[in-house]
Amino acid sequence: MADFYDKINANGIILTDTSGIQADVESEFSVAFGADIDLSPETPQGRLVALITTERAGVININAANANQINLDYCTGLFLDAVGAFFTVQRIGATSTRVLATVTGVSGAVIPANSLVRTDDNDKYYAENDITIPSGGSITSYFLSSEDGPIPCDTGTLTTIVSATSGWDSISNPAPATIGRNSEADVIFRARIKNSRYSGRGFLQDIKTGIESVDDILSSFVYDNGLSTTVVYDGITIDGHSIVAVVDGGADVDVAQAIFDQKDAGCGYTTIATQDVTQNITDGAYGVSYPVTFNRPDEKQIEVEITVKNQEYSGEDLEQEVIEAILLWSIGGVDGVDGMRIGFDVSPFEIAAAVSASIPSIYVKVCKIDISGGTPVASEIEITSSEVGRVIESNITVTVE
Repeated sequence: MADFYDKINANGIILTDTSGIQADVESEFSVAFGADIDLSPETPQGRLVALITTERAGVININAANANQINLDYCTGLFLDAVGAFFTVQRIGATSTRVLATVTGVSGAVIPANSLVRTDDNDKYYAENDITIPSGGSITSYFLSSEDGPIPCDTGTLTTIVSATSGWDSISNPAPATIGRNSEADVIFRARIKNSRYSGRGFLQDIKTGIESVDDILSSFVYDNGLSTTVVYDGITIDGHSIVAVVDGGADVDVAQAIFDQKDAGCGYTTIATQDVTQNITDGAYGVSYPVTFNRPDEKQIEVEITVKNQEYSGEDLEQEVIEAILLWSIGGVDGVDGMRIGFDVSPFEIAAAVSASIPSIYVKVCKIDISGGTPVASEIEITSSEVGRVIESNITVTVE
């Protein structure tokens, strides 16, 4: 029998060679039933040969697909989680949407943790902790969405009590929720695994790896100027013998600690006016406190105008699904597209592709974007290495045809 697994391309992926399967099956039939058997496609035995050939090819392809799951560039899902474990990197899990709500009722009434409420859109939320209504008759407390992910909850939409409790009269949220996130997409998790393979110290990639390992990091940019004179890169003036780090996401102290742990001694920090953050980090060896400075990106609020055509959509609210698809894309939640990252230009074509991938039953006719307050057009918006694009629900206009 032919070797079906000797096709490995330059990227290391295992391919299959099924060209000899039919010949093998026909040979087996000839041995079993005689050399004069008619194996023409229109005969019953010819059809059996075709069926067995298809089944064997399917098994070979499945085995090849499984074999490719050990390849970091091609593995997905649980297999990617397993590869990440080799590098002690775990996928960032999904989080609940969190909303601060005002609860009113009788003084002294206790609302148990996990008590349910719901929004006008029937999304359920539960009390994070026990709530005791004080003498004033009202108190604010956090509620979490029952399902993980970006569950919308606009101002004043959390209004219905599901778990009836004596003395609990009403609930309302005075501000929008802090939107949760889905589990980290394969494309982003794969990039973090690749970054984590660097285990040195002092090199540019080591600093970036340390930053990217901090919880809740969305993206980052690091530039190292090893010269004694200033260098200008992408509009940023970097001091001599220093680094400039622009970081989106993560707690300030955790980001500063990651930079301090990875940079070389004597390397300075470049600040970007109005964007810099300084944290004092204590050296574990000597107990000396050092100021560490990095920068937060300048946020460019993006307006999106998108027109879609309903082809075979069977959901309840196409407009809202399009909005949610764009928001998911913006945080890198659509596999195969980058989303909004530091220094990444914002493209209406990428947004259209992300919406099409998320909702394949529609057709995106037009997608236009611009900085908030401008006139959206069908062209890219340049984002520098000190900036990041942002999009919020109120800046997205959807037209359904």
